[in-house]
Amino acid sequence: MLPWHNPLELAHDYATVDLLSAGRLDFGVGRGLFKGELDGYSIPWGEAQERFD
Repeated sequence: MLPWHNPLELAHDYATVDLLSAGRLDFGVGRGLFKGELDGYSIPWGEAQERFD
């Protein structure tokens, strides 16, 4: 769930894994499908697409 994470921290973490795995990392992201997925993190559903973009 990409909107839950700080984009800079996420990029750093996945770049590290990519380096450690000699470029074998496949990275996929998603915005989330259900409102309840964001409710637990106090992220308004209306912000999900903007955060994902």
